[in-house]
Amino acid sequence: MVSTYNLDSFKRPTKREEYFDPSVILQTVYFHDDAGQLSHEATVGRLGQSFGSKTYEYDILGRRINTIVYNEHGTIEERFNTIFDDDNFKIYDYYSDSLLSLRTLREVLLNNEGRIYIEAILDEKERVLEKNVYYYDDRGRVSEVRKYDMIRRGRTGNREIPIRVNTYKYD
Repeated sequence: MVSTYNLDSFKRPTKREEYFDPSVILQTVYFHDDAGQLSHEATVGRLGQSFGSKTYEYDILGRRINTIVYNEHGTIEERFNTIFDDDNFKIYDYYSDSLLSLRTLREVLLNNEGRIYIEAILDEKERVLEKNVYYYDDRGRVSEVRKYDMIRRGRTGNREIPIRVNTYKYD
């Protein structure tokens, strides 16, 4: 599909003209703001039928802080919000449904190089579901990830936490 758009004062696109190839089954169109950041995307099928869309917002440092997912009718399905706590080297990702009910929380603690050190996945009651610890080699590449499965903890009769270790080797 070849489309031409005009942006209004709120940076919303208005389609001026388009040619849609009816043989295309599914297509996603990406829109970028003046800074070159992805502002939204729309997925359409045959004859322009909507399959949903997403919008994105960024903070003044260019980091994505908000994603809203819409269904094919334009109704909000999910929201993903990110809060950067730069003073404490933490990142919080909040995943909520269309009613803004918290579904999952991802909390990340960064190391002194700004890389992920500890990642915790929590449920809507802030119970830890999974904890991941990242280790890096001298060149800053991931060398090991330890994944602690907090859901299965104690299910075998003991109090041990099941762990899966992924080791990475580089040439």
